[in-house]
Parts: sequence; C-alpha cells; structure tokens
Amino acid sequence: MSSIHIVPEPAVGRPRTIAHALDLLRAYVVAECDTVISVGPPLPIAKRTQSFCLNLKIEEHDITHAVLLPACSKVQAIREGSSTVGTFQVEDFDGALVNSNGVAVLKNGMRVRGIEPVPTPLPKKFSEVDQQVRTVLIEMIKGERKVFKSLRKGVPKSDRKGVPNFQFLDFSALYKRLARPSIGIPSLKEIQTAYSIKYENERAPTLSKISETLKNLGIYTTGKRNPKSYSLCKAATVS
Repeated sequence: MSSIHIVPEPAVGRPRTIAHALDLLRAYVVAECDTVISVGPPLPIAKRTQSFCLNLKIEEHDITHAVLLPACSKVQAIREGSSTVGTFQVEDFDGALVNSNGVAVLKNGMRVRGIEPVPTPLPKKFSEVDQQVRTVLIEMIKGERKVFKSLRKGVPKSDRKGVPNFQFLDFSALYKRLARPSIGIPSLKEIQTAYSIKYENERAPTLSKISETLKNLGIYTTGKRNPKSYSLCKAATVS
C-alpha cells in the first residue's frame, strides 16, 4: 500500500490555490507528472466542509506526496473557454486530474483552471493555553484513545489511499465520555492542578481562564466534580 507524506507548510502558511500547491510540490519533489485532487470525508467544522489536498504519487517509490489546502465546502474555478469565475461544490473535485499548468479535468470531463478552495471560517481559534487545558482534560478522563477520530474512518478501503490519516477531536465522543456517571468532569481546581503537573515549567491558567476554555469546548460547569453539575452544549469548535 502506498504511504502518504504530507509536504511541510511554508513559512508563509498553507497554500490557498492549486497553483500555489503545485509550486510547493515542485520545490519539494523533483518530479513532473500529473497530480490528483483528493477530497476527504466531512469534517466537524461546519455543514458540508471537507478536507482538500493535492496528491502526487511517485510510482517508483510507492509514495504519495500530499499538499493540504484549506478545508472547504465550495471551490472557485474558471471553466475552459471562459473568463468568469464559477463556484463549485467541493465534491466535484474529488479525483480530478491536474496537469503541470494547473488545469484540472473533473470526473464529468469539464476542464477548469484558477482553482481556489473557499476556506470555511472556523468559529473558534484556540490559543496554546486552550490547547493545553484541552489536552489535560482529555488525559484526566482517559480519553486519548476514545475521543479522537481518523479522517479515514467511514471511508471505503479502496478510497483510503488519497485520504491523509489525520486524527481530529470528535466532540460527540468527548461529550458522551464526560456524560458517563463513572467519569464526569473534573473540577476547575483539579484541572488547574493537573495542568501544573504536566506543564511544570509554565504558569498555570486561572480558574476563570479554565472555565472560559471549557465553555469554548461547549462544556459548562459549576466547578464541582459531579456529573449533574455540568451541561454540554452544541460546540462549533474544531481541533
């Protein structure tokens, strides 16, 4: 089975267009051949949002180099013979062949250029401290192997080669685990203490900061370790 290697993002950030992704591939991989657009399964960001990447498979070494573009539900492109930018569904580009000039041939035979995914805005952007608090919470409830899901889950085995094996936080699984009477949510003080132990060289966040982070995760708490003392809301956040 072909292995997948994610091309590192440049210092200026993730490429926004297929043309930029091709330039990055040329700088990273010494090979000139057609590439393939891969659209992954829906992500827990917003309705119909899916991962979007450009893949270059080197048959000789059985390895696929992938460049990630912004997750999206819509893609803008120009049809061959036209100068007008049109908007397409992200699914229309799955499996599209892209030549060295950035022209893609969709499965329906349509040829398009100037391909640019329209990024789905993320409702929340976690700071480093937010990420650390989230990590501490997940470790405290022993959820490391329970609350993360692979992008490949639910994808037929025959289609998995083009989907990076990324892990993302499954909020529904997190909520279900917290709702179990035998687990519940740790108190703010317990989370603060666990944070100090794990990140001993850093200053622990205040209780109010921890509470704010939990709310951004869709978790509301009174601060007591009691399953009845907290509630879960529909979170519109992403890992």
